[in-house]
Amino acid sequence: MRPLWEISDRRIILIALILWSLIAIGSLITNTFNLMWSALIAIALGGYGLRIMRIRNAPEKNQSNK
Repeated sequence: MRPLWEISDRRIILIALILWSLIAIGSLITNTFNLMWSALIAIALGGYGLRIMRIRNAPEKNQSNK
């Protein structure tokens, strides 16, 4: 197993998104709507973070093609 510091930020965000998705589904089943809204906000922020990471890496790839 790899040490934690070798795991990429993108992988950590994906793991967190999976966990928050499970929490959101569990809160829907148990009718805990406050926790569901919190999980949905965390999922939205994680998705936004992945989008920002992809946009920041895109110019580096475009410059290497020139």
